[in-house]
Amino acid sequence: MFSVHVKFKMFTKKFRIKSNSAIKGSDRRKLRSQVSQQFVQLSDEDVGQLIPNKEDMSVMKLYTHSGASILVYCLGKNPLFFEQEKQLFPTVYTLWKCPNILAYFTTWPPVLEKLKGGADLMLPGVVASSLPAVGKGDVCGINLVGNQAAVAIGVAHWSTEDMIASGMRGKGVLTLHTYGDQLWAYGDKSSPPEIPMEGVDPSLSTTTDDAQQVAGGAGECSMGDDLEGATQVADCSSGVNQLSLDVSDNGNDCEVEEVEEESMEEKIEKMDNLLMQCFLFSLKTSVKKSNLPLLASTFYAQHIQKCCPANKSLDIKKSSYKKLSKFLQIMNDRGLVEIKEHSKGVSSIVGIDKSHDDLRSFVVPEEFERLRAAAAVADEVAKQEETAHTYQPPEVIEMLGVTSAMLPIFQPSYKKGSWLVRNMVKEVVTQYIKENQLVDINDTSMIVLDPHLSDAILNKSEYITHLKWDQVFARFYEKMQAGYQVLFPGEAPCSKTVKKGRIQPINIKIEQKAGNKKVTLVNNLETFSIDPKQFSHEVQVGVATSTSVSSLPGKNAGVQVLVQGNKMDYIASLLIDKYGLPRKYISGIEKASKSAKKR
Repeated sequence: MFSVHVKFKMFTKKFRIKSNSAIKGSDRRKLRSQVSQQFVQLSDEDVGQLIPNKEDMSVMKLYTHSGASILVYCLGKNPLFFEQEKQLFPTVYTLWKCPNILAYFTTWPPVLEKLKGGADLMLPGVVASSLPAVGKGDVCGINLVGNQAAVAIGVAHWSTEDMIASGMRGKGVLTLHTYGDQLWAYGDKSSPPEIPMEGVDPSLSTTTDDAQQVAGGAGECSMGDDLEGATQVADCSSGVNQLSLDVSDNGNDCEVEEVEEESMEEKIEKMDNLLMQCFLFSLKTSVKKSNLPLLASTFYAQHIQKCCPANKSLDIKKSSYKKLSKFLQIMNDRGLVEIKEHSKGVSSIVGIDKSHDDLRSFVVPEEFERLRAAAAVADEVAKQEETAHTYQPPEVIEMLGVTSAMLPIFQPSYKKGSWLVRNMVKEVVTQYIKENQLVDINDTSMIVLDPHLSDAILNKSEYITHLKWDQVFARFYEKMQAGYQVLFPGEAPCSKTVKKGRIQPINIKIEQKAGNKKVTLVNNLETFSIDPKQFSHEVQVGVATSTSVSSLPGKNAGVQVLVQGNKMDYIASLLIDKYGLPRKYISGIEKASKSAKKR
């Protein structure tokens, strides 16, 4: 299953290549092993052909237009696999060589142009007779009727069972890469080969009446345009295999031949009423002050739609408002909510007037009562989970390790490699000095260095006979091996392994990207047991911007949180105020504004 932080539609726009180098032999072997593990359908011979020993291969690191960091493995000029968060995805070039490594969703040729434009594959556009068995998040391919060759790669939005249960409506595959996008254009730009489909009725071809009708209505029937990330495809695009489509004289309007039991006006009025009820109900029971600011698309998908009774279907496109932005702007003008637009098409709810007359006078319909009770239970569970998982900052204990040169001083109590805190080191050294009568009788502030002390704390080129007490201790602290423990409340020091070296602080820095855009990068969160994915989500909600989490190159290099824009102040205050981390464990904070430093 793919990670929820994988970025979709990554290659619809030009990307920036940060590095491109020949792949090393060890990395080539590692890639073979990774491919074998993730794509078990491939034999060793298949893997050897995809990733040969002698042919030129390269690996490039690139940044997509959204700021996501991607690794791409190429054979010659053609990209073979792209990788994000340690998950490999095959390109169309790879699937043309080995078509059987993924399950496929089959669609009609007119849909391809929508996919190339960055649309997801909607279930009404899938040939239902060839629906594959997949789980939610499975990597899968998309092909066209009559040809098994892939035209797109993505991940399943739902499991097959859930797709069927939905009545084949909504999203089917979230697209990552398509034939014709910028990643394909980086290769040799070849076209899909003809690969016969197995087990598919050959009569299903682009010359059938249904396919021609879909093509005729393609101008108006979007196969993947979202309503600000929340709504489904228009009804006119559903039912390639089940409904009869009628193309009007101008070839642009799709109409489903169904008997209308109600007038269009009555249907719109009912949808308006349902939308308003779900909106008010969500403000009363679902949205809390702590949720704000809340992206408009998230508000619609996770609050308004979830407040709709199970026996009803809410579709804002069928209301008089048509668009979520228009509906929310009207609610803003009425004073129910306060809307803030961050950029064109992206807005958030930043305030709710709980005392508004419309909200206070709203009587929850009887059919909503069950949802109210469920919401109350969910709130209680969420509060309990939040209390149970409240982050408590750790105590960082700096440790010092005994070296071989210091054994005469620390034996017999300690051996080489033993770890001590500073006070323990001070006690052992003090005891050694007193037992061996090394305090200068003429000046008790000075210590006479015997051979053992000299070997332990002096450099080879130094010839010193006396040092002050604090100088002796400082030399020991400097010469001993550095280590540390990160202890959380309830953990005993003896239960934690000492890590060698000095603890790396959380690093925050600003980088300039193409087009004079800035991003904020956060590293080393894992050192303090802060979940990068959860932290990324907190920042995303807190400042209403896009974020991503990606693995850094190199073994055990950790992961990096990327935040669009300069969000240094917010991230610094979040780590200090909410997570309670001391400033000395956050580097880069000196570049934050004065107000953030004072927190």
